[in-house]
Amino acid sequence: MNEQNNAAKAYEIYFSVTEQKHTDVTTTQLNMLYNVMCRIKRDKSYATEIAAMQGKDEISLLTRIEKYFEDYNNLYGLDIRETLTETLDSGLSDGAFFTLRSFKIDENGTPIPHSPVEFLTGDIAHVKATLLSQNTKMPIIVSKMRVIWVAEDGKSGTEVAENVSEIEFDLSLSRPGEIKFKITVEDSDGKAASVVETAFGGLLFSKDELLPTHITPEDLVDFWTSEIARLWSIDPRSEIPDGYDGNVKSLYDMPKKNFYKLTELNLDYLKTMRDNAQPTVAESVLEQFDIWDVMLKAPGPCPATAYVSVPKGAEKHSLPMKFVFDGYGVRCPAPITSDENIVVHCSHHGYELGKDDKTYYEPLRTGICAEYGRASGKVNSDYDDIHDCYMTYLNLRNLQMLRFCTDFTLSRDMPLLHEKWNGEIVFSGGSMGGYQAICLGALSTLLDDSSFKLVSIVANVPAFCNLAGEADGRIKTSLTNYADGCDYFDPAHLARLVSAPVKILRVGLGDEVCPASGIVAMFNSFPKNINREINFLQNSSHGYLPSVEFQDWFRYIY
Repeated sequence: MNEQNNAAKAYEIYFSVTEQKHTDVTTTQLNMLYNVMCRIKRDKSYATEIAAMQGKDEISLLTRIEKYFEDYNNLYGLDIRETLTETLDSGLSDGAFFTLRSFKIDENGTPIPHSPVEFLTGDIAHVKATLLSQNTKMPIIVSKMRVIWVAEDGKSGTEVAENVSEIEFDLSLSRPGEIKFKITVEDSDGKAASVVETAFGGLLFSKDELLPTHITPEDLVDFWTSEIARLWSIDPRSEIPDGYDGNVKSLYDMPKKNFYKLTELNLDYLKTMRDNAQPTVAESVLEQFDIWDVMLKAPGPCPATAYVSVPKGAEKHSLPMKFVFDGYGVRCPAPITSDENIVVHCSHHGYELGKDDKTYYEPLRTGICAEYGRASGKVNSDYDDIHDCYMTYLNLRNLQMLRFCTDFTLSRDMPLLHEKWNGEIVFSGGSMGGYQAICLGALSTLLDDSSFKLVSIVANVPAFCNLAGEADGRIKTSLTNYADGCDYFDPAHLARLVSAPVKILRVGLGDEVCPASGIVAMFNSFPKNINREINFLQNSSHGYLPSVEFQDWFRYIY
């Protein structure tokens, strides 16, 4: 195949993958995109051929791909590129994946197809995992399959099948909760096969009985009411920093930068973002949208920061305002534009926007923000003083941004915002962003304000749910630990305050970062009088989804 055809193939791969939503794209598709990105970077002739196919003012394919990955990483709070592999074949013609099916064993010992989330305590769940070729979608026989499982009644185990295309096993749970399992393929030497996607599965037993492990703190509302009163005493438009000498550590002398600053994006700003390796928008977008870099004075060491975009051509008072929150980690949020929403893309760390990734955000990722809220004993991870810890200020900054954007007297320097806004609000995010969406939805009910209507909370694989579950034998999140004080920040408790419709886009039944039982305990805490939706996906970890044609969804709408 000549280089021109290779370049054309790269474009085909790009569009075939990026037309998938970040919540739907598969690991195989991401690997295809990753290979195109790597080839562009290492092969100059290949990159030249691709550049020749693009218009003069068109954003480069490399920039497009990197932005797609950044948006994916922001959603899930992980860098998926670290799990992908460069191969010689950008099309990834080889490889294999698992499909999972679950059955209930009847009184005659016969397996009957059964939802993986509808087992009852004491039921015997029969699971069948089949390995299929990526190319033919037909079963493949391999030397060895291994399943490893862990249950919330303290049991765990492993089983091995040899020279098979399927592995079958039975599991049961003696109390309401979750069993999580992983299935891998090994070669004759016991090494994991690199071209086979791991299966990440799970089962739920008596899910409707799952509740937060700890009783909600009696003073939860009083605590947050007092913190909101502290927030309201701080003028977000103040240009005078007060300084900060509390427990939370920061870089770049941020307490001296904790003040109001509003910058409208222009061509120079976009160039700076590109020079700093930040995902941004095309120059032509500025003709269609007003976009601002917003910095607000807030409690704690750092200001509240976000990009706010408003479509210029929208009808008056026609658009809801959508707050978007990112997953765990430290990155600069990209400006997000939408013809259907005013978009407020928040930076939950409150650092300056648009800075150089390697010299500015990387030291934060690997340093003082690496363990935030994890109760690991490292800097900014603890809850020793719930009035002065990282998670307190994270939530207060989000509240400050909400307060500012919905109050014309505060955000009057962005007149187009209030000209286009219809008074409705949506909170949205994935992973740690889903956590923030739920927390802000809960805490916003404590505001003595009727200037907006919260119409929806949309969370994908929300994090930090029922952290105390580990003390009761629940499957522990790989993200954080439980510590005294966590309950004041746990959405499993804050969910009780929510009054708006809620949709949990995905619960991965094999999720190692946001275990299904914790999310269900949180979901069961929402008031029963609000509209609620939760969607379970079998064979799905935190960042892995099978191909759409093999996705097995279980949806519940209340």
